[in-house]
Amino acid sequence: MSLVRKHYSIDVTRDQCYKAKNLANERIQGSIEEQYAKLWDYCEELKRTMVGFDGAFIKGQHPGQLLSAVGIDANNGMFPITFVVVETESRDT
Repeated sequence: MSLVRKHYSIDVTRDQCYKAKNLANERIQGSIEEQYAKLWDYCEELKRTMVGFDGAFIKGQHPGQLLSAVGIDANNGMFPITFVVVETESRDT
């Protein structure tokens, strides 16, 4: 309230500030009903297969295999989930 008085030279009540804040949040984020409607689309995105596995041979002084798992986000961008270097690809590793 003091910032509004200082910058704009007007007096506002606490209730007016509260209402203005809620109105701004609703305009930025949408109403609760709109957010709840988006929840179903979000659930459908989570259901799709998003994990890929890959392996690569490492040669040189310390040979082995690099095994990795990557995920795909909603924008089809890849991000690493995990990786490991093993001697050979087998059930034990």
